[in-house]
Amino acid sequence: MINFDDAAGVYASEVEEVREQVRAVFIEAFKTNGGGIINTDPSTPQGQLIDSITALIVQKDNDILYLANMFNPLKSQGIWQDALGKLYYLERHKAIASKAVIKCTGKADVFVPTGAQLLSTFDNSKWSCIKGDSIKANGFVELEFCCNQTGPIAAPPNSLTKIITTVSGWDTANNENAAIVGQDEESAAAFENRRYKSVAYNSRSSIQSAYSKIAALDGVIAVCMRQNRTDQNTYIDGVEIKAHSVYACVLGGNDNEIANALYNSISAGCAYTGSTEIEIKDKITKAKDKIRFSRPHERAICVEIDIRKSDLLPPNAEELIKSIIYNNFYGTKQAQIYSATPITRVVMGDDLYSSRFYAPLIAQGINTVMRIRLKWHGSEALKESLSIPIDTCPTLSLDDIAITWKPEIIANEGDSFGFKGDNPNITGFEQAPFFHGQSAASEVKE
Repeated sequence: MINFDDAAGVYASEVEEVREQVRAVFIEAFKTNGGGIINTDPSTPQGQLIDSITALIVQKDNDILYLANMFNPLKSQGIWQDALGKLYYLERHKAIASKAVIKCTGKADVFVPTGAQLLSTFDNSKWSCIKGDSIKANGFVELEFCCNQTGPIAAPPNSLTKIITTVSGWDTANNENAAIVGQDEESAAAFENRRYKSVAYNSRSSIQSAYSKIAALDGVIAVCMRQNRTDQNTYIDGVEIKAHSVYACVLGGNDNEIANALYNSISAGCAYTGSTEIEIKDKITKAKDKIRFSRPHERAICVEIDIRKSDLLPPNAEELIKSIIYNNFYGTKQAQIYSATPITRVVMGDDLYSSRFYAPLIAQGINTVMRIRLKWHGSEALKESLSIPIDTCPTLSLDDIAITWKPEIIANEGDSFGFKGDNPNITGFEQAPFFHGQSAASEVKE
């Protein structure tokens, strides 16, 4: 039965309580003049009927509870979450395809057409030219290609090189930098995170307002905003932010739409900081203004995992581990399945902790993980966390997830597990072996 309490809200009675209430109705309905009561044991036909009616009531209660939860922004999903987003003039972002800049070389004036296709040597995905152009006099032209399928499809540097569409005079193609990884349709967690940060959508003169309007644009994957209210230039993560200005670093989206969103959010007198400059013409005064914002540069992250071998691990453990880490990093819908808490994509300005990967791994039976560490690609310093600069888009490739398998230990009678603590000069995981065997029969299985 459905109940309501001012403190607890809507809640349902326990199944046993519902059955007892249904049983009481049956007893009252079928009581005899002599005072006898009907047998309601579950093994009787009437008992089975009571159980069936109880199941129907419980299902109805669950449906009502589900509906009640859909009005809670922290629990809503699907069309119910879309409806709550409408209150803030927000719509869920559709899936976005990965994009890469391709250097096309060949004979001058040869036209590389829109829709020309490349094949990735990394995963055999197909990529199409967004807008064709002619190869310049210097022998090359840089064109933007997008993956033919949406979602977080990676393309490491030098992986988009196979030309599918034959064009006479077009010789080679190559992505010197990694692709900007796309994303699936905005997940419930990501949409709620954006809604929470977008309550200032209808306001003006604040970076919260600017964030709301930019983040709502089609194709925008992430927005990082900072503000300098002082009369001196300041530096954040090595990025210079001018006095009395706002800084916006935007991943994805259209340049002109981003500039207009900034212009319509920030009041006159406030300056803009950024490496991309777009001229805006005011619709009413016709005055022209130059709007600045930045595009993030990409930097690859490496994840290194030490894990103990075990016969209890899934047979496809290595593939599963990499899939879990990759999906968690990009905050895909798949990542939500592996985590009890909302997972969002790692973007500019975030702090990335290795601890975010432990719970989803354990949830999938990967329970012999000894340590997870992080580093920037090309760096030797492994850390438990990384601070992502405000002008940097972190990327992760499956190839940059390294798994080190530690020997499996076969315990024998008399063995004990733990740290020996016999080396005072070493700390942490290196203090002593994970296993300390006391018997001579202890084995280490390679």
